[in-house]
Amino acid sequence: MREWSGGFTEKYLYSRGKGKKRYDAVFKELARKNGLTQNEVDVILFLANNPSFDTARDIVEYRSMSKSHVCKSVESLSQKGLLSGRQDEEDRRVTHLLLTPCAHELTVNLKEAQKQFFAGLLAGVTPEEMELFGTILDKIIHNIEGDMDYDC
Repeated sequence: MREWSGGFTEKYLYSRGKGKKRYDAVFKELARKNGLTQNEVDVILFLANNPSFDTARDIVEYRSMSKSHVCKSVESLSQKGLLSGRQDEEDRRVTHLLLTPCAHELTVNLKEAQKQFFAGLLAGVTPEEMELFGTILDKIIHNIEGDMDYDC
């Protein structure tokens, strides 16, 4: 394996791109077998992993998917009987998305594949390094959500 000599920016961009490709590849066979797109897999996993974030808007914001991809995936998953919607009692414009019982086995399989992916990704990383990484990610998220100053 070649040694990567790039700085932080190059390493970040490389790992982000390569990581996404590997992540998607983990689900390719499960998606094909179940007639799903990668976007549909992403919607299912987002809802399964984040029960308090259950709207299409949440998926767009936190999963960085386009509105059109989320809308199309939600519609398709609903037609397949894997997803249902419940109107918010206080704001009728908001629909809360729920995975149906029909999605249970598929969701278990997808979460197991996701768990194995991250176990492989983090192989050799100590608990102390994970804690430090979490702290660094918190700071990065704070900076992203805050007022980053761009002089262009």
